[in-house]
Amino acid sequence: MVTGAALGTYEMELTQELANLGVKAAQAKAKALGTPMSVSIVDKAARLVMFVRADGAGVFTPESTRGKAAAAAALRRRTSELGNYGGSPSILAIYAGLVPGGFWPAQGGSPIVHDGKVLGGVGCGGGSGEQDQECANAAAEAIAEAFARKVARPTRARRRGRAARSRR
Repeated sequence: MVTGAALGTYEMELTQELANLGVKAAQAKAKALGTPMSVSIVDKAARLVMFVRADGAGVFTPESTRGKAAAAAALRRRTSELGNYGGSPSILAIYAGLVPGGFWPAQGGSPIVHDGKVLGGVGCGGGSGEQDQECANAAAEAIAEAFARKVARPTRARRRGRAARSRR
């Protein structure tokens, strides 16, 4: 949580900087696996933060990766775990109609989680389902680790506030 002087408290959001780290992690994993990889990163409300289409990736990777990211964020789990979610495929069909930008419950989506809270989701496409999932996991982990470092590092204003209090 970050506190603003006049406006109160708000949660930090996924930034372009964090999303870019995730894209780099996914593409590094894809390179190691020898496959092209498109990557979508969405925030906790499934709004697109960043999309990068890989050279040689499939025609529908913009839509499929965003849908995988949205599914992972909305359901708070990896899309590879959605086979029997809710006990019925109709549950997933209902969610598909509710999530903005589409919803793809296929391998290749991973939620971004910090301190038990979902920050967003990553969707990857361009390889096999297993490769897509590995890349999404790598991206989500990279973003969560960077987010944790960013939250733990006090801002200049918070350091000044602590220094002022310690002088009293």
